[in-house]
Amino acid sequence: MELKMAKTAKASKAAIYNIEETIKSLMLIDFVQIMASKIDGDRNRAAKTLAKIEPEKYAYDDSTSIYKDHLQQHEPNFAGTMYVKSIDSLNYYLSAILTEVFQSNPIMLKDKSQISLETVLSFPDLKKLHNHIVHQKIQSLFYKNTNAIFIELGDKWGIKPLDEEKIKYISDCNQIRNIIVHNSGKINDLFRKRISAPEKYKDLEYINFTFNDAKEELEKHVNIVSQMDRYLIKKFPIKTNPIPVRAISKRWIDVPPFKLPSVRGNGKKPTTKQRK
Repeated sequence: MELKMAKTAKASKAAIYNIEETIKSLMLIDFVQIMASKIDGDRNRAAKTLAKIEPEKYAYDDSTSIYKDHLQQHEPNFAGTMYVKSIDSLNYYLSAILTEVFQSNPIMLKDKSQISLETVLSFPDLKKLHNHIVHQKIQSLFYKNTNAIFIELGDKWGIKPLDEEKIKYISDCNQIRNIIVHNSGKINDLFRKRISAPEKYKDLEYINFTFNDAKEELEKHVNIVSQMDRYLIKKFPIKTNPIPVRAISKRWIDVPPFKLPSVRGNGKKPTTKQRK
């Protein structure tokens, strides 16, 4: 991946954390792919040498591959883990940045809910009470699904950082994340009911990720964070800092067109036989 310097890029603390975590994950995936290729090459060279020395004992087969025979068996699990980690990081960003938005704009906390006198007196100062109210507000907001969160942000506070297509994309990503975490990637009726395009998963049994799938999705996730962050730091008095990374991809700042998550693999449970 070609990376370019972005000397003037600034972002909130939450966005900087998200970008750094994404870079770490992308580098880790690249490292695994590179090492797999190197091990594969070393084994093949050794196999060729043995076949030349003792052809009657060793036979070299071009299909021999430690990547196909071993590492690739674990590719969906590893790539899926990176995907889940990225979605969790995106959700953390949204929670953290909205916490900062509410903390910097106390008037947004005004509603019909009441706080008991006992609760008020339990805090030594107003700042800690304010932080407690913000925490409660964020907690109640994130009990809702993705669509409901963004609807409330838009209808109640005029916060509309993303269009409907991207909100639908995040919602689908969370459903994919949940099916990987809670059902080992096996698609069920509840998943088909909650996903935006159930027809894509009609004949699929499992959601499988390759390393390249994961890298593509991770870049989409950080693009979303970049877009939301630019919107929010313009709309609210949020503190920003230069992004403290040596290099970031230009497309992480210039958000490209979006598409819904694509169907992964053949939709069947991964097996050794399938991958050879």
